[in-house]
Amino acid sequence: MLGAVAALRPHLRPGRRSGERKDRAEHAAVRRARRHLHERWDERVTLAELAAVAGLSRFELVRRFGEQNGVSPHAFQTNLRIDHARALLASGAAPAAVAAACGFADQPHLTRVFKRAVGVSPGRYARALAS
Repeated sequence: MLGAVAALRPHLRPGRRSGERKDRAEHAAVRRARRHLHERWDERVTLAELAAVAGLSRFELVRRFGEQNGVSPHAFQTNLRIDHARALLASGAAPAAVAAACGFADQPHLTRVFKRAVGVSPGRYARALAS
């Protein structure tokens, strides 16, 4: 097995270390897209709309956004929604109300996405904070 890994080594590209940023400056279009997502975190934002705001093609936006943020625009917006959901759950809001306030289709949608991102259901998360 070591021989196989050694044979593949010349073909592997070195990856960035965790937390390490590229040397290139942040692209202004990505900054505009990220600001737009922050402003409309609870709304449905299409890739076409985001590309128009950024002034790039959809493909170029997704590529640059991923390079500079480590996630796609959709994943970025989902993370914003999860962050807001965490704050609302911590303040004592019911999961159904949190789902509606954070732009999720319904409570089961919130539960699936929240559990995938956080590792526990919204109800369990709220109970753990209340303890």
